[in-house]
Amino acid sequence: MKTSLSFISFVLIAMMFTSCAKSTEDNTSGGNTVDTSYQPSSAGSSWLYYTRDTIGTLTDSIQVTSTGRDTTLAGNTFKILNYDTTLQFQYHSGNQYKLRTSAYSFATTLGNISVSGVNIIHINNENDPVGTTWNFSFVDGGIISVSGFPVQTRAIGKVLYTGISDVENGVTYNKVFVSHIDFQAILPSFPPTTTYSNVQGMDIYTAKGVGIIKIITYDQNGLKSTIQSLKRYTIK
Repeated sequence: MKTSLSFISFVLIAMMFTSCAKSTEDNTSGGNTVDTSYQPSSAGSSWLYYTRDTIGTLTDSIQVTSTGRDTTLAGNTFKILNYDTTLQFQYHSGNQYKLRTSAYSFATTLGNISVSGVNIIHINNENDPVGTTWNFSFVDGGIISVSGFPVQTRAIGKVLYTGISDVENGVTYNKVFVSHIDFQAILPSFPPTTTYSNVQGMDIYTAKGVGIIKIITYDQNGLKSTIQSLKRYTIK
C-alpha cells in the first residue's frame, strides 16, 4: 500500500510540475515559440516597442497586438494588428514578408507627404544572400501628391545581414534578418527631373519566431531620426 501511495504521489507531483512549467512558458522574451517564421501573427500575440530619438531619449511606447483576423488589401491577405490607436497589417506567404500601415507621413524639404497607407516588403525572400536587392511600390498605384503635383514613387530593399545576433533592451535575439529600405520619389523641381530622390529610409531587424525587433528610421538626408526597439513580447 505504501508503495502504491508513493507512486501515486510521485505521479501527481510530476503532473503538477509539468503543468506549472507549461503555464510559465508564455513565449515572452527569450521563450520558445510555435510559429518559427519571421512574422508570427497568431491571435493575442503582442509586442511592446520603445521609441527613442538619436541621443537615446525615450519618446514613446507602442503596443501592437494581433487580432488573428484576416483582411484582403491590394489583392493580398493580411493579418490585422491593433497598432496603438490605429491598425497595422502583416502578410506572410512562402519566404516573403510584408507590412502595411493604415496611414503614414514622410517629412521632406517640401513639407510632410501624407499617404493613406504605406506598403513595405521588408523580406522579399528569407533565403536571399547579403547584398540582394528588390524593387516594389510602397503606395497603391505608385503615385502620391506633392504640393498638388502627382509624383511617381518607388521603394528599393536590400539585404544587409542574415543570421546575426542582436541585443535590444537587454535581450539577445538570434537568427536576425536585417534589410534596408529606401522610399523614393521624383520630387517636383525646376528644371523638371526624372531622377528619384530619397524621402525616407529604414533598417528593419526581424528575428525568427519573434517578429520585428527594431526599426531605425532615416530622414531625407540619410540621417537617423528615430529608433524603435522591442521591449517585450508574447507569442500565443
